[in-house]
Amino acid sequence: MNQFLTAWTVAFDKPFLNKNNRNAFAIELLAQHLPNASFVVVRRNPMYVAQSLIIARQNVQGDKTKGWGLQSTSSGASDDPLSYVDDVCRQIVSIDTEMNRQLGTVAAERIVEITYEGFCEDPTYSIRQVASKIAGLERNPRLSLDDLPAFEVSSKLTISTEEQSRIQAFFAAVPCPA
Repeated sequence: MNQFLTAWTVAFDKPFLNKNNRNAFAIELLAQHLPNASFVVVRRNPMYVAQSLIIARQNVQGDKTKGWGLQSTSSGASDDPLSYVDDVCRQIVSIDTEMNRQLGTVAAERIVEITYEGFCEDPTYSIRQVASKIAGLERNPRLSLDDLPAFEVSSKLTISTEEQSRIQAFFAAVPCPA
């Protein structure tokens, strides 16, 4: 991996950027073996993360009760028709807990945290924040950030009110680690 990333950097004279949800469980190893690596963590309201996972379960698995994604579980047969919502909420907590544990092993100056909502509302600020904290990352001076419009924050809830209530109740009882 070191050879590949070194070759990439030399060939393109740019840092290598990789976005993969599974990296959340490899932060510790990546930090150890790639001493120049930085980590950009994007946080999002857990209601929308849960909604995304429920929709993915339906669209990808064809069934909301079938697990999808990192750390997913399926409760299986249950008298509770919304048990899959709890599975999704536990999945979110599990991922955040482990990601936070691994981030705790990395020097703070190698980590940049932003929110999805903050990025959408003010992408210029987020880009400048990331660029200022990552060594070797420079913005192309020919591209103006001043004209960069805000993005529409995807904050439309499309899951049922029962699912929404269940998610709210779960996170009221078990706060999502941030």
